[in-house]
Amino acid sequence: ELISLLQQLIQEYASRDSRSMADSQGSWQRDKKISRLFRVLAGGSSFVGSVGLRRLADAMEYPGDETSWSQEYSGMVATYGWGPSGPNKKQFNHFMSDESSAYHCTDEALKFLLENLMSTNPRRASKRSAKSGAASRQANIQAIFKSLSHGYDKIPQGGMRPLVDVMGYPGSDDIWEQDFVEMCAYFGWDPKGPTEKQLYAFLSDLDSPYYCSDEEVERLLLESSRYSHDSMQSWAANVATLFTNLAGCSGLLDSAGLKRMADMMEYPDDDIEWERDFQEMCTEYGWAPQGLSLEQFSNLLADPDSSCHCTNEDMVNILAD
Repeated sequence: ELISLLQQLIQEYASRDSRSMADSQGSWQRDKKISRLFRVLAGGSSFVGSVGLRRLADAMEYPGDETSWSQEYSGMVATYGWGPSGPNKKQFNHFMSDESSAYHCTDEALKFLLENLMSTNPRRASKRSAKSGAASRQANIQAIFKSLSHGYDKIPQGGMRPLVDVMGYPGSDDIWEQDFVEMCAYFGWDPKGPTEKQLYAFLSDLDSPYYCSDEEVERLLLESSRYSHDSMQSWAANVATLFTNLAGCSGLLDSAGLKRMADMMEYPDDDIEWERDFQEMCTEYGWAPQGLSLEQFSNLLADPDSSCHCTNEDMVNILAD
């Protein structure tokens, strides 16, 4: 009976954690839709003014004329404490999520509003119809992929994190780790992350909360390039420090030095098995039996298919230990 009770409690906590994770993901997806709606209505501005909100009201079948709308808008400004230019992005999110507001929307209503308003946006329609614009978008997404994949055929969890951060992802590292697993499953990606083609679909699906306009793709490219530059500088410095700590004054990292790192990464076998594994790695990667160089060590850590693969954060934790 006690075992049965414990099993019931475990299932209850697991279910509660699962619901909490799903609520977090759902909340982020809703915020993304509201952010897209804000961009459509603001037209490049940092605020949604009276004209933009009137478009929203008309899409929600507002019945009044210009005079009544002017009074309606003034009332909203006073109620929500907006400035004369209207709500900014954060204030607009609160406005759309306020259940006491006549403009509060369910997730389904938000999707409908986006489809309605985006289909009547002439700037967006003209850009989508332009072949040069499509080619530029594809080139930008290719460049984003190159920045975040570091030369591999997929973007790993660590590479996707700065991308979703720029898109407004609110979760912690622990939550992101689980969200990334769920994202891979939802979009049909390999557990190691999306390919270039899958990244393009991820950013270009109009029904997805992760859709990005051409202007947003350009901003993502700028941010991802900056991240890649900063990250690679930090990566190179951490690899060099770790190599020196493990190899000492020698120019090669031998079996014993690499075993120290493997142990920190919870290598499960004994020294005899390790020597077999080390010899296999020497053969597979083309290392000299005496050990590997700094460049070879860097390639080993960067290879997502390697059992020694490390993110920059992993290296920081290893160095701290």
